[in-house]
Amino acid sequence: MSLPPVKSGTLNDVDIMIKNLSRMMSVTDKYNSKFTAAFDKLEADKISYSGFKSQVQDTDYAKTASDLSQNQIQKQSAVSVLT
Repeated sequence: MSLPPVKSGTLNDVDIMIKNLSRMMSVTDKYNSKFTAAFDKLEADKISYSGFKSQVQDTDYAKTASDLSQNQIQKQSAVSVLT
């Protein structure tokens, strides 16, 4: 049993499909690179935001603790004045 003869048009069609596929892959790789860069930037921003959020929470806690101490001192002073 022998193989059917290969038509030259068929090989040209395959060659064109391979070239088109190569072009599509290069476009996809370009967008993939852009998405990867954007994702990396968002990840870095998320880490920075987390650090800033922690600093704000620390400042809020310090302010609350300071206010609490101030109120306790004022109450103790008022009690001692009354006695």
